[in-house]
Amino acid sequence: MTIPAEKLAQERERVNIMQLSGRVSETWRHDGVWYAVVLLPAPSSFDKPGAVKVRSRSEIGRAGEDVEFRVRPSGFARKVPIKNGPRAGESFTEVNVWFDVD
Repeated sequence: MTIPAEKLAQERERVNIMQLSGRVSETWRHDGVWYAVVLLPAPSSFDKPGAVKVRSRSEIGRAGEDVEFRVRPSGFARKVPIKNGPRAGESFTEVNVWFDVD
């Protein structure tokens, strides 16, 4: 069974898209791109809220504003060498992740 190219393209467009809602903690602009730290709702009053970095071509919101939008995860991984200590010469993988406004 083969899948038509149109349908396959539509399925790929919906992959890794999620709805994100939270409160903007801080925003900044760098090279024409807006960035924001968005605090996610905490599961309970005893837990700390999660925080994510969001990137967009337009302003996301101001500090203190509640926001909700569709995002797509993005990022990269890189090997970082350990220079000092008993594990010197080894490396670990550092992963940087942010969310692009869809």
